[in-house]
Amino acid sequence: MGNLQFLSQIGLILFMFIVGMELDLKMLRKQTHDAVVISHASIIVPFALGIGLAYFIYESFAPEGVQFLSFGLFMGIAMSITAFPVLARIVQERGITKTRLGAIVITCAAADDITAWCILAAVIAIVKAGSFTSSLI
Repeated sequence: MGNLQFLSQIGLILFMFIVGMELDLKMLRKQTHDAVVISHASIIVPFALGIGLAYFIYESFAPEGVQFLSFGLFMGIAMSITAFPVLARIVQERGITKTRLGAIVITCAAADDITAWCILAAVIAIVKAGSFTSSLI
């Protein structure tokens, strides 16, 4: 099973390389500001909805001893992360990698992934430390 996982990661890396090679960087640079705004909106809305959902399912699904803050933050970030390889494959199959829309979509997904993974690191720090203030220390 370990070999299969290794091969799948190599395949994913090669696929992402191919998608990156097909992108028009000139168009990407023109759309950076729009893509970052759209990306952050696509993080904030699902994050808020995930915390709202956590409020309703906390009693049923939270393990013993897990605080609502930890559960809510995890639900929020889990709803916010985009499946970048899946989106890249959809864009490639539709043949829109060289269009304005394709460039915006890929740029948004990349910015979304970078931001969401940074937020996930912050959430893990908060959960491990027990509170927001102690996570800063």
